[in-house]
Amino acid sequence: VEEFGNLDGSSLEKLCDVVKPAVFTERSYIIQEENPIDQMLFVLQGKLWTYTSRRVTELSSNSGNLNNHLEGGDFSGEELIAWAKAGHNSSNLPISTKTIQALTKVEAFVLMAYDLKQVLLNIDN
Repeated sequence: VEEFGNLDGSSLEKLCDVVKPAVFTERSYIIQEENPIDQMLFVLQGKLWTYTSRRVTELSSNSGNLNNHLEGGDFSGEELIAWAKAGHNSSNLPISTKTIQALTKVEAFVLMAYDLKQVLLNIDN
């Protein structure tokens, strides 16, 4: 995640302390369109599909490729960084514009929104 590149070692360590491993079964929904985004997802293994209710989205993954899949090395939920940086005044989570569903068993790390916010708020203090 590009924004995390600006963090010092101590701040990165704090983020690592709150990241949790997660396993999603095939066909499970991770994030649904029009629901609050409550986590960042860092995919280790497996494949996910991203789409909207209107049609499949072409989303730019962090690898720079346009596709509608996420797989090992990809992430989602970067909208939470701007939300977390907005500070104490932002309590409403951003709303997802897409659904993310596991196509296979997925192993990932999850960073919950309020954990991210707490770490970023402590950096500024």
